[in-house]
Parts: sequence; structure tokens; C-alpha cells
Amino acid sequence: MQQEVGKQEVPVHETPNHRVLSIYNKHILADHLALKRDYENLCPHTKLEFKFDESEPLSHLQVLAHKRGCDTIIYWETRRRKDLFLYLSVMPSGPTMKFHVMNIKTSKSMRFEGNFAQRTRPLLNFSSEFDSTPEMSIAKELLKRTFSTPNMHFKMAPFLDHLFQFAVLKENLQFEFHAYGFDFNDKVKENDVNVKEAGPYFIMTPVSIQAGCFAGEIIWENEKYLNSKQMRANMREKNEATKRHQKKLKKWEKGRTEREEGVRDEINDLFSGKGFQEAFDEE
Repeated sequence: MQQEVGKQEVPVHETPNHRVLSIYNKHILADHLALKRDYENLCPHTKLEFKFDESEPLSHLQVLAHKRGCDTIIYWETRRRKDLFLYLSVMPSGPTMKFHVMNIKTSKSMRFEGNFAQRTRPLLNFSSEFDSTPEMSIAKELLKRTFSTPNMHFKMAPFLDHLFQFAVLKENLQFEFHAYGFDFNDKVKENDVNVKEAGPYFIMTPVSIQAGCFAGEIIWENEKYLNSKQMRANMREKNEATKRHQKKLKKWEKGRTEREEGVRDEINDLFSGKGFQEAFDEE
């Protein structure tokens, strides 16, 4: 669209239609809900929806997103009142990627040094490992669509003062939030950028990728991923093996002490106080 101002044609900016539906299930924990609210405060292009009915199939999320006029879905799912899973999907044809979120640190749980203006547009920084494999490239595109606020969004503040850092650490994705600024009072360091951590932090483990939007076949699955139930079972077996080893060690030390006490060394007895006394008594 263009608007005539005098004799010049000035392009009129159209409000972007990119919106993200943020929804969670019924049994979400307080820490998981706090992380969800942190995301919604940092990304003003989200539409909020409450408590998805778990009796419905996940494909029903497409209907809710269509009603709210959203083209991207982020679904927060808490299982066993312990584990948080994150689903990122694009309407209407997908794909859908599932993550296991761990090591959560919300904005209220810690004191961060950085300072930033709320609802400003963030910069997104991805490490080079995201271009190494196809599944990492898909994760990069989904994260860009979910976390990047569209330019000139009507809820966006016209500033750039923070960034989202995504890094790959041993097949896990690490999210960090940093605020940056310039110290104009210091003429020597006027051009230096001051970067400080200012927000939530968490680690995501990729689990699987579906071809469609919460539907379709699984086109990729992380073979090295262990769910929380398997991890707790492995920890239980490891603790039991440690206890058995400690019990065997104590039993062996007890037997060694008894064997040493049962064998009498005449030379040691001779140089002991008792041995000297017995020698003088014999004389």
C-alpha cells in the first residue's frame, strides 16, 4: 500500500499478522507457569489461551489457533507434576518439534544485573551449530518464528536493548537472555557494549519432530534422549550399586581387622611395654 503526500508516494506500513498462540495444560507447576509468563512479557506478539483440555487430541490446538488468528503455536505441557515439555509448531502444515525443558531459572527466582525496557524488540543470536544438521535448522526456524517480534508490531516499543542467545551444548539447546547498552558518560569506553544477563534461563533437549501441525508421522527422533522416568531409574540403580559396594567394603574391612587381631606378632610384643615387662619378670 502507498499513500500520496504532495507529489511523493510514501509506502504505508502494514501491521504484521504474525501471532503466536501460547497455551498450557491443566497440571502446570508454579515454576513452569512463571517461565511461560516471562516468555509472554518478552514477546508481545503472543495471544494467551488458558488450560488446554488434555482429553482432546493435540491436533485440536489448530482449531484454537485458527480462532485466535495465530499462525504459530507454543504449547507448555507438564507431565507427572515434574517435567515440562515444550511444543513449537507452525500453522497449518507444520512441522512440530518437541523439547524437554530443564534447569529453569525464572526472572523472579534470581536477581539479574541487566536492565531493559519491556516489550522492546529483541535481537536473536544463534550459534553456528544450528546450521550443522537438518534437525537443528528446523529448530532454528521454529525458534525464530516463536521468539522474534515482528517489525513495527503495534505492541512493540521502538527500542533495541536486549537479545536472546541460543547455543548448542552437547545436543542440548541453551537459552539466555541478555540486556546490552552503552555508557555515554565514559568517553573512553563510549563505543563498548555492556552485556549483562537480565532474564530467564533454561535448557531444552530436542525429543522429536512431526511432519504436520501436531499430527503426521515422526520424521526425526532423538535416539540419545532419555526421559525423566528412565533417568530416575538409572540414578536409582546407580545409588543401589554404590550402597552394595560400600556394604562389601565395610564387611571386608571388618574381616581384615578381625584377622589382624587374631594373629600375634612376637616381635611387636617384645618391643611393646607389655613385652618388656614380661622379659624382666622372666629374669
